[in-house]
Amino acid sequence: MARRMIEILVPKAETGPAETRGACRVGDLNGKVIGILDNRWPNYAVFLRRTEQLLSERYPACRIIKRTKPLKGVPAASALLDELASRCDVVINGLGG
Repeated sequence: MARRMIEILVPKAETGPAETRGACRVGDLNGKVIGILDNRWPNYAVFLRRTEQLLSERYPACRIIKRTKPLKGVPAASALLDELASRCDVVINGLGG
C-alpha cells in the first residue's frame, strides 16, 4: 500500500522576541510627578490604590496624577498617553485580570 503524506499548516507567525529597552531610571521619587493609568480591570484598581498609598507614604513630596481609560480592554487614546507623557516623570501602567 502506498503511503500518503499529509501536510499540517499551523496558522501562526514565527516571530522572535521583540527587542525592548528598559526605561531610564529617575532616581528618588520625591518631587517627581507620578502618573497612574487605571485600565478598569478590577484587580488592577486594587493594586493601584495600594501603590498610590505606598508612594504617598514613602515619597511625601511626590505628586500623583490619576487617569482612567474610558473603556476596559481597549488601548488608551493617544491624547491620554500624550498628556501623561508630557506631565509626568514616571507613569505606572499595566494589566491586571
